[in-house]
Amino acid sequence: AYKEMGKQRRHLDYISDIASLATQSNVTKKQLANFIVNAIVIVTKVDAASLRIYNPKDDRYHVISQSGFGEEWQTTKAIHSSGSLQEKAMEIGMPLKIFDIFNEPRYTNKSLARKYGMRSALIIPLVVRGEKIGSITLYISQDGNLNRLDDEFIEIFSTQAAIALSLAK
Repeated sequence: AYKEMGKQRRHLDYISDIASLATQSNVTKKQLANFIVNAIVIVTKVDAASLRIYNPKDDRYHVISQSGFGEEWQTTKAIHSSGSLQEKAMEIGMPLKIFDIFNEPRYTNKSLARKYGMRSALIIPLVVRGEKIGSITLYISQDGNLNRLDDEFIEIFSTQAAIALSLAK
């Protein structure tokens, strides 16, 4: 019981910290994104994560933060919204589980995922009042481990992250 309470406490602390950072005028969107990515990696114990911000001007998702990959992941090309896995997650309005990214034709970074040993991905849409903010993608190196993620926490966390990012400069 104490272990579960401690876990819930850590979850609440991270969610509270996101809200606090979002309201500080000296925190940039990049700094907030870095905190969000690092927090979700720590709490979910995934192998890696990336956060992409949606830019309506070019209709693409651009990497703003990542954890668990090298610098080349930060410079990956933006993903065009149309036909993307991010867009599919937006359409269904919930995280999209990709159990084998190498057999998913719409997955665009197969060579880098292979280099870092990633196998599965959970693409989480970030939306506020119907407006696309971006997406968080969680990566796991072994098949089937997506089912061990805490869906309820991810939903609450991603909602808070989306709101915070929409407020950030």
